[in-house]
Formats: sequence, C-alpha cells, structure tokens
Amino acid sequence: MLKFICALGFALLAGSIIWAFGRAPFWPAVAEITANPWGIVTLIDLYLGFLIFSIVLWRFEPSRPLAIGLIAAASRCWRWPSSGPASRAILPPPWPMRARIRGGSWR
Repeated sequence: MLKFICALGFALLAGSIIWAFGRAPFWPAVAEITANPWGIVTLIDLYLGFLIFSIVLWRFEPSRPLAIGLIAAASRCWRWPSSGPASRAILPPPWPMRARIRGGSWR
C-alpha cells in the first residue's frame, strides 16, 4: 500500500510540475518566491521534505542498490530546473543570473 501511495504522490507531483511549466515561466516565479520571507520558509519546508523522503526510502527499501538509485533519481528530479547546461537551455535563467553565470555581476 505504501508503494502505491508513493507512486500516486509521484504521479500527482509530476503532473502538477508539467502543468505549472505550461502556465508560467519558472525563473520569474522563483524570484517572486525567494523575495518573500514566507517563500523562503516554504522552500526550507520543501527541501526538508525531500530529505525526510530520502531517509524513509533508505529505511524501508530492502534493496540498498535500488534505494540508492531511487534517491539519486529523485534528487536529480528535485533540482532539475536549476541543474546543468541542458536545463538552462530549456529554461534560461533571468538576466541577472545569466550575468552571474557568465562571471558578471548582478548589477
């Protein structure tokens, strides 16, 4: 039953991410979230949830190689929008971040 609930949660999260990417640009939304103190609290809560999920997965998955693979795959998905050149090509960061990535400054 736990695996079914986790699979359902994954499907709902994946669907909502796909829906959100179709409705609004990613980087301006991140800028809005991080400009608000409650947005920062939300991000802390989010990543704490990812950590707890990984601990629970590690604890209850009997196969260690599978647990490592699932945690690695999940962590890659959690940080996909901000990781690597491929994602920056798909979702270019806002202009100040592009300047910083190229060695420039925010101002």
